Amino acid sequence: MACRFHRRHQIYVKALEANGVTTVIGHFKEKQKKCSKCGARWCAHEEKQSDVNFAIHLLHQAHIDGFDKAFLITADSDLCPVIDLVLDTFPKKELVILTPPNRYQIAREIRSKVTTIKIKQKHLIASLFPENIYNKDQQLVCTRPSEYLQKVS
Repeated sequence: MACRFHRRHQIYVKALEANGVTTVIGHFKEKQKKCSKCGARWCAHEEKQSDVNFAIHLLHQAHIDGFDKAFLITADSDLCPVIDLVLDTFPKKELVILTPPNRYQIAREIRSKVTTIKIKQKHLIASLFPENIYNKDQQLVCTRPSEYLQKVS
């Protein structure tokens, strides 16, 4: 059974893809958790291989000249090596790092090589998907979770 966050992530990926975004993701691995105080158990999901898959995709796209300028929404320092490699190997490529709210600490050595933009609450509100997402055949793909609007308001 998928946990709430995993389901929410799946809905978001469907919404992105229905709007023409190519997603590069890993997979979720089920992991059993246990509270050390009360002994309660639950199922959680851990995202695996997303950063590796993304790094490979970014490098491949740079290699095939798939972009001039790429926008990366991340604060994950695990991507620093591929960012360095892309910028060193393809000096005409431009990378812009968009850092999520409360995650503004991108590695210092990367900040000096790229443009960084802080995503603010107002940006999240302005970029919310509509309540219902339809595919090109006008079939309902997914519905935006109600808590999305509540969290950014």
